[in-house]
Order: sequence, then C-alpha cells, then structure tokens
Amino acid sequence: MLALFLFEFMSKNLFKILAILILTLNILSHSASSSEETEVVIIKLASPLDEPDIEISGLAWCGELLILLPQYPERFTGSNRSYFYTVSKSEILSYLNSSSRETKLRAQKLLVYENEIRDRMSFFEGFEAIACEDNVIWLSIEAQNLLGTHQAYLVPAELDLAGSTPNISVRTDQIRYIKSQSGIHNKGEEAIVLHGEHLVSLHEVYDQRAVAFPKANRVNRVTGEQSSIDISHLPYRLTDATSVDEDNRFWVINYQYSGDRFARGANDPLATEYGKGASHKRSYNTERLVEYQFNNDRIERTKEAPIQLLMTSKEGRNWEGIVRLDDMGFLIATDKHPKTIFGFVPFTR
Repeated sequence: MLALFLFEFMSKNLFKILAILILTLNILSHSASSSEETEVVIIKLASPLDEPDIEISGLAWCGELLILLPQYPERFTGSNRSYFYTVSKSEILSYLNSSSRETKLRAQKLLVYENEIRDRMSFFEGFEAIACEDNVIWLSIEAQNLLGTHQAYLVPAELDLAGSTPNISVRTDQIRYIKSQSGIHNKGEEAIVLHGEHLVSLHEVYDQRAVAFPKANRVNRVTGEQSSIDISHLPYRLTDATSVDEDNRFWVINYQYSGDRFARGANDPLATEYGKGASHKRSYNTERLVEYQFNNDRIERTKEAPIQLLMTSKEGRNWEGIVRLDDMGFLIATDKHPKTIFGFVPFTR
C-alpha cells in the first residue's frame, strides 16, 4: 500500500518535484559561484600619490582624464596652494597592457582655487566625493558646525583644462547643506552620482540599526531644489560609487573595518544570500562592490552578486574611490589605511 501511495504521489506531483530540484540546484550553483573572490591588480603610483597622507577619498572621470581626489589637497604642495591630481585613461590602459608593470604612473597636478570655501564652514574636515560632467565638478565636503554635529555640503566647481594651468574653481555661491542620515560622528556624504537632472549624494551609513528609512539626497542641477529618494539598506560603510550606466545601474564600495565597533554587530544579508569568499571567512573585514539601480522612485540593490575582493592580509584596505574602466572592470583606490593603493578589478557582466 505504501509503495502504491508513493507511486501515485510521485506521478501526480512529478513536475512540481522536478521544479523544486532545478531551483535548488540553481541556488546551490549561484551560491558557489558568487562566493568567489576577485584579486585586485595593483597599479603603482609615483610620488606624491604613493604617500599614505595623500588620503585619496574619491575618483571621477572627466572625459578621458581620471581625477584623484585627496581629502586634504593642500598637503605635499610645498606652498599654500591646493591640488587634485589627474591621470589619463591611455596611460592607465598602457600600464595594464604592459608585461612588466614596473614603471610607476605619474599624475599631473590640477590646481584648486578653493575661494575661501573653508571659511564658510566652522570646521572643515576634507573633500569626500567627486563627480564630473563636461566642465562642471561636483564635490562633497565633510565639516562640523559649532555645536559639534557633523554636516555635509555639496558644492559645484568649474573645470578649466584649456589654459596653461589646468584648474578647478569652487563656486562658493552655490553651497548645498545635506542633513546627516545617521547622525553618527565623522560620517558624511561619501559618494556622488549624476542621474538625469539630479545630483544624488549617498550617505556613508545605511545600516538598519542607525537609519530606519534610508534615503539618498537629490539636488536639481537646474533649479537647486533639494529632495530625497529611498535607497535599500546596506550593512557596514558605503565609501564611493561609480557613474550611472544606460540601464540606470551603478556600483558602490561596501567596506567593513574590523576596528569599527558599530559594524561588528551588523546583520549582513548579502553574506547570507551569496556566501563568503575564502579570505572573507578568515577576516573580520569586508571588501566588496555592490550593484544598485534607479528604479522609479527608489534606489535598490540588484540581483547581481557582490564582487568580493580577495584580501591578502588581516588588515583591511579602506577603499574610498571607484570608477568604471570601460567594459573591463573598475579602478579603485584606498585612503591611507593601510597605505595608498590604486588598483584594477577585472569584471565582465
């Protein structure tokens, strides 16, 4: 009787059983492949960008020119002037295509006319993010007011590459103040993306314990009107973002530092869903790239598996800058922890 019952049950539910088996195999296959890690190809930089105190905090393409944004651009200048730095795409591609890769990339200086921007803020704490379109640069600045609460500001700057001295001139008449999402000390707007007529800035912390209803700030680039847009929660820190592609998608850096006590107790649904790579299992740090997409009135994580970066030591690398490199992958850069590192992450969809 039992055998007859099982035969009838299997006959009636054969397609359901097969569907469940196929789904299970797909899930197992997806988890196995998505937990793989990608090695960062190191690109050597010449002085002063090889100095840890240069503290690179953002990257952006202006045409074929890559701008490397120092958090404190007045350092290493030998004067009272401030400088960003640039490297051409052709030089980067030439380096990556070279068999030896021994020659260090030498960046060019880009003079910054700050125009007393620091005087407009109580306690200036550095440039945090950068975006570029045509001859307009957008910058995120972290500062602190007299009451000690941290704030972020967005400000445009005019880019001039035609003259004898390439330069950026900050527009102090168009400063936008951004209220902190998390209210956590030393956490500001860490990324800027351009989407349609809006400039969208992303906060450093979207952990659900700190931000119940996470939002990204928007500034209309024509009218200056500010608004917000919902964004999916993300554990740990968000430290920079790429530009938005034709499918309204972009990638962000998602970093966990083992010394950050707040991050230790974070729930990590991405690790649960996609698994952890071998070096991530051995480390208390997290180094990965996560894809987002503009979807009507929300910014949501896509179903694309995170790109987990192969970690070579227990000490985390604080990646703070990212851009796409054509359809080859990404360029990323650290601040001074553990040192200045510039690298290439291969990726093809």
